[in-house]
Amino acid sequence: MDLSCGTGLAGISLACAGHEVLLCDLDVNVPTILANLERNLPAGGTADGTLAAAGTGAPVSVIGYSWGALLPEDMRRAFDIVLCGDLLYHVWSGGKKAEFLATLQELRACGGAGGPEFLFG
Repeated sequence: MDLSCGTGLAGISLACAGHEVLLCDLDVNVPTILANLERNLPAGGTADGTLAAAGTGAPVSVIGYSWGALLPEDMRRAFDIVLCGDLLYHVWSGGKKAEFLATLQELRACGGAGGPEFLFG
């Protein structure tokens, strides 16, 4: 999962490498992310409406989410890795520390005993 994926660049790269990817960002950003995926991901459609990287079949899904909200069903599962790239500025400057930490705790709880690995950049 790429939490607060921005333009979706990391997700595009991961999907092209064969990884299943869930891209998350604010609802208002979802249309832009989808447009970026359609322009940049060598893709084909899947039965459930997600995109899939050509040659790998790796599914790429996009979901709108705001930190601190209840996790939608698509986010309530175990992830190997949660990417948290270029978002710490928004956490602290936007006064969203409590909401962000609550989201991380909930994602960790969904991952079972070990939880996902959180990668910050």
